Amino acid sequence: MNSTAKLGKKSSKLGIWRQVARLAPFIKERRGIMAAMIVCGLAGSAADVAMPLFERYALDVFVTEGDLSSVLPFAAAYALTVF
Repeated sequence: MNSTAKLGKKSSKLGIWRQVARLAPFIKERRGIMAAMIVCGLAGSAADVAMPLFERYALDVFVTEGDLSSVLPFAAAYALTVF
């Protein structure tokens, strides 16, 4: 990689931060909405991670073992995660 290519990468990174700096006043005015967006994004990501864990538990306990004693609490937890 030559020095011109290195300089191009560095200047493009600086360009991104310049754009972020230009957006800072807009973001400050709407920091409550931005915080809500971050919280919702994290909650959605947590739900995406939890779904395979729920499915694995359901298969291991309800299907493989045939134990249906905890179906209602499991269904409630699953519903809260999905909705």
